[in-house]
Amino acid sequence: LYFISDLLFYPLYYCIRYRRKIIRNNLSNSFPEKDLKEIVIAGVCTDLCVLDFAKTLARLMEEINHNVHIFVVASAVSTFDAEGHNREEETEYAFEVMRKSGIEVVDDFDHLERREKELKLVA
Repeated sequence: LYFISDLLFYPLYYCIRYRRKIIRNNLSNSFPEKDLKEIVIAGVCTDLCVLDFAKTLARLMEEINHNVHIFVVASAVSTFDAEGHNREEETEYAFEVMRKSGIEVVDDFDHLERREKELKLVA
């Protein structure tokens, strides 16, 4: 499913220009500060909501040429266990997809602080 949505994004957004003006306007209103250096994501349902939001945000930040570092804190996200939905497998899959999209997955908030300092995102 993610492959299909990624594949459809480019012709819809770039060729047909579907909702392009609305998306750019919403992004400009949501992130008016040009000095925004990072976005930290935490949430529920790692393999669905968190993954979709993080990938969409990364793609749109790239589209508006807004160079921002996106982090997902592993200890601050979770998903569910159910028949046919293994929590550990789905979480690791989601993290791998995020990493391939340029999103940095850090273990916890201490790890986040160290990475912020290494990348000189904070003083």
